[in-house]
Amino acid sequence: MIRYFLWICLVAFVGCQQQHANQFFSPDQTTKVEVAQNDQGRLQLKITDTASKNSIELSNLGIDSPLKAGNLNLDIKEVVKDKWQSFHGFADEIDDDYQPASLEIMEGEKVIAQLQFRLFNHALAYRFVDLPANTNQITEQTTIGLPEGAQCYAYNFEQAPKGPFELSEEEAKEIYLPLLIKTENQGYFAIQEGNIDSHAPIRLRGKTNNQLAFQAQETANKNATNTSWRIIQVGNDLKSMLSNQVVQNVNPQTQISDLSWIKPGKSLWDWRVWGYRAPDGFEYGLNTPSHKRMIDFAAENNVQYLLLDADWYGFEFGDDSDPTTSRPEINIEEEMAYAKEKGVGLILYLNDKGARLFGLERVLKQFSDWGAVGIKYGFMRGTEAEKVKKTKEVIELCAKHKLMVIFHDKMIPNNGDERTWPNLMSKEFGYAQADAHRVGGPSIYVNTALVNQMSGPLDLTNGWFDLNNAQSRPKVYDPIPSTITAELAKLIITRTGWMILPDAPEAYLQKPELWELIAQFPAQFDNYHFVDGALDEYVSVARRSGEDWFLGAITTEKGRKVQLNTDFLEAGTTYEAKLYLDAEDSDFQSNKEAYTIDQKTIKGGEALNISMAPGGGVAVYFKKLS
Repeated sequence: MIRYFLWICLVAFVGCQQQHANQFFSPDQTTKVEVAQNDQGRLQLKITDTASKNSIELSNLGIDSPLKAGNLNLDIKEVVKDKWQSFHGFADEIDDDYQPASLEIMEGEKVIAQLQFRLFNHALAYRFVDLPANTNQITEQTTIGLPEGAQCYAYNFEQAPKGPFELSEEEAKEIYLPLLIKTENQGYFAIQEGNIDSHAPIRLRGKTNNQLAFQAQETANKNATNTSWRIIQVGNDLKSMLSNQVVQNVNPQTQISDLSWIKPGKSLWDWRVWGYRAPDGFEYGLNTPSHKRMIDFAAENNVQYLLLDADWYGFEFGDDSDPTTSRPEINIEEEMAYAKEKGVGLILYLNDKGARLFGLERVLKQFSDWGAVGIKYGFMRGTEAEKVKKTKEVIELCAKHKLMVIFHDKMIPNNGDERTWPNLMSKEFGYAQADAHRVGGPSIYVNTALVNQMSGPLDLTNGWFDLNNAQSRPKVYDPIPSTITAELAKLIITRTGWMILPDAPEAYLQKPELWELIAQFPAQFDNYHFVDGALDEYVSVARRSGEDWFLGAITTEKGRKVQLNTDFLEAGTTYEAKLYLDAEDSDFQSNKEAYTIDQKTIKGGEALNISMAPGGGVAVYFKKLS
């Protein structure tokens, strides 16, 4: 193995004798980076939020093993201002503004190492460029110093996010990104990764003295490569963490010239509806009559898609289950024709095993020829580095055949690749409700919305109405711990390309005044506005659709009264607000389906006082009055 080494020792500023100093600022001047070289030729880096003065320092930044730096050449370039089209609910157009810089380490006239920087508002991204070919793994030497008493929260696959924990605790031995850090003075930092292309995703570990270190990353590159972008966010509130699209912005612009076939939307989902008995006696199953019934409901109720999940072509892990055929109870070509006639798109599940045994491109071409609009890809196997390459292959081939895609089951983390490949609609990057033979409580959702959602769109399959009886179905293994208004709120809070609705059509129709709200949701919201929230407590988010707004808020297992700012509404303009509220005796365990509806007029900027039951929430529809 060829070993590549760079050592840029970024040590504490105190006591260092600086011979050369450089600094540069983000486009809005809110974030400052200071780079210096001490008398040993080693570099120092400090990132500061200029308003709160919160800062974070890095040390030992480099790859593999020590090499003393020579002459420093920091090149600060002109500010870049760009925009790009998004399909994933953050904004129609996303600003990509940053201050670029590059850093060369010289030995005489020879460049021995190079870093690239992009300084965004509230975030620094950096990467190492031109790593040697034929490298089996890299080990970044960077350590990141956190303030004393900092509390950490981290992504934890399809489970509750880790946290709060300190770096000295057992949970810090292996940390996946994103990592959200709350300081004692209420400042916030986040560590993320963007544009994972050539190496396994980053893992961190806690060290003594409040230090974070990188773990080895597997790679198998025959050609010279760049690392992913390492991202450090700084700010003084959660809003600055959740309102930043730096993870997406460090990814390349899309090369897909025709984007007209990429269409976000709401989707019914057959998987957890199996076994539901409708009032007219019809029982849903894995068959064409059930799917046609769901297609009819979608066509009549502003739902754009139906997702056919696992086993539609046979047992998903079976050696003989060919995804280019369907099981006897399903006539896939008949269903495709019926859905097309009704104006509903079909999304087809594909297990990694079926893709490997029967040829990924062969399967995708058949799906496209049938008329499918997208796929759900599940249970990808392989090492992390292999999954990086396989994920890219799946998305690229889907784009070739004009198929949108979501991923489930221990996939590569969100890293902003939906900018390059906008046909990537979301990932199960968190605890999807009722998945993996278990259910997630209110606290899990609150922290997932605040931690995991920093990095990109999520598929969490919320929106249950039949909360009292859902566990009687074969694919729902435990009671759903939520109130019905919290389920409405989660659909607003969760940012995604496809809003996957898990319940049966008749369950929705039995509560028409609640279903009315979901039916009014657009195929995709125009933006994402973080209103307020606190880790381990609650979260509230507003979304715009034209001139109207939707707001969702949920709490943990503890009931809560909060006052929410409506500064997202047009100042001084009057809106009719329809509030979907928990009843006085609502409870996420004992009285899940109780609710009330209230209406009032409100002017933009007025405070909104709401009360949420234990495990409950509130959803609000603001309609602008002329």
